[in-house]
Amino acid sequence: MIQHSTRDHALLSPSGAHRWLACPSALSMGLAYPDTPSAAAEEGTKAHEICEMLLREQQLPKDADPDMVRHGMDYVHYIRTLQESMTNPVLRIETRISLGEMLPECYGTADCILCDNDTLHVIDYKYGLAIKVEAAHNPQLMIYAIGALRLCTHAPQTVTLHIYQPRIDNIRSWTLSYADLKQWATSTLLRGAYLALLGGGGVYTPGEQCRLCKAKGDCRAYAQYLFGFDFAKPSDKLSEEEVTALCVLAPEIRAYLDEVTDRTRDRLLRGADIPGVRLKPGRKTRSWSASEDKISRALTLAGLTPEEIYEHKIISPAQAEKKAGKVAYRDTLSALVEETAGTPTVIADDRDYKLLFNTLKQ
Repeated sequence: MIQHSTRDHALLSPSGAHRWLACPSALSMGLAYPDTPSAAAEEGTKAHEICEMLLREQQLPKDADPDMVRHGMDYVHYIRTLQESMTNPVLRIETRISLGEMLPECYGTADCILCDNDTLHVIDYKYGLAIKVEAAHNPQLMIYAIGALRLCTHAPQTVTLHIYQPRIDNIRSWTLSYADLKQWATSTLLRGAYLALLGGGGVYTPGEQCRLCKAKGDCRAYAQYLFGFDFAKPSDKLSEEEVTALCVLAPEIRAYLDEVTDRTRDRLLRGADIPGVRLKPGRKTRSWSASEDKISRALTLAGLTPEEIYEHKIISPAQAEKKAGKVAYRDTLSALVEETAGTPTVIADDRDYKLLFNTLKQ
């Protein structure tokens, strides 16, 4: 099985192609920033591992997340259905894809590939919730398809790209011809890749692709795109004065955006039709609705032991100080407590607010 969490990443990563094709300077600018793992990325890695094991009909770990297993089984059913519609299909799971000499810096791992004499299917499993991914004109999948052509015994007539994003019910596919895919590779892909490898030529094209760009916090073009400020300096990065001004404005900007979002949500809840936005259901939480005694009996009947039913843990230092009193806490307990500083917060100093705001408009 592929080691999902430790596999290397290409300079021209297919998963970042939507960014470095749209904004050629994003690649070189982003190299100055480290890769930082996120909880969403770790969750996606676990979900992909479960999907791979299910496709390979391997034993799942006992602690596998039930939701990941359920979505993974639906994903496997989707792929098996595609297989049944093909003639002698060849299935490849978690396959390393490379563009070879055409673009050696561009390689990655395709979740699932199906091919026969006439058709090539490239399926990408997305476990995320935040961003709805489209299949049409998806450069990541188109790169995978180009690399997958090297694995096919015959050039297919059609190529179908699939996005399987189950947690937001986003199951999409898009079909293009083999000729159109080759045309895209030799024009759009190669031209954009070479420009990105050469540093971008000073071309900054901010847009939706910037949301996951590592350099967006320093990028002048992105700040101008978001706020409409007319930054006069030609540098690619914000000056310290501009950064200071934005930090000072940040609480007001956040408050304003929260106000806009709250008002929009209220309008949508009242039935308003606002083009471009919609309500996404909140994450469900579960809590017991019966008495503790009744729940305990039911859990016992379900086969759980008292140790499994009840959790015992020591109260926090803050709770201990409140219960024992400040004197007892200081004399007896404080030596057992380790204090950890919180994350520092950026705040404005005593510089003139209007002067800083005008910095962004000069």
